[in-house]
Amino acid sequence: MPKNIVDAYKKALNKLERADFQNVVSFCENDEECREDTSLKKNVLMFWSYKKIAIFYEKNKKYKQAYMFWQKAFDFANSSDAKIRTGHKMLDVVNKMKITMREKAEEIVRIANSMKREYELQGNKESISRMLKLQAVAEKILKKSKYLH
Repeated sequence: MPKNIVDAYKKALNKLERADFQNVVSFCENDEECREDTSLKKNVLMFWSYKKIAIFYEKNKKYKQAYMFWQKAFDFANSSDAKIRTGHKMLDVVNKMKITMREKAEEIVRIANSMKREYELQGNKESISRMLKLQAVAEKILKKSKYLH
């Protein structure tokens, strides 16, 4: 049994299996001290663990699971750049998921909105504009799907 999240992460790195990184996440979810920890160290290790799990699922073409872990990684990302890179991964995975066009559009609106906030923090007007356009297209698809169903 790991003593702390760093120990759990080191053990996972030795094997590099999805289940081992899942153990890091489980350790933190089940350990009260880890759950309450708001340190950069804990957040980075959780981000890396969720990212590794997402990559494993993605490689195995289990895109819904990969998407779920990319979302969790996004929540633990400690910089706008990391959140934006993770947002791009989420957009890529949503595109590969076997879900309805309406569901894809809903997810794209959510992701684009989160990415837009990060671009606003950076003052990147060009990328803000791109995210607004992406949101507008996805919202147009959502409106059309309401009339079709």
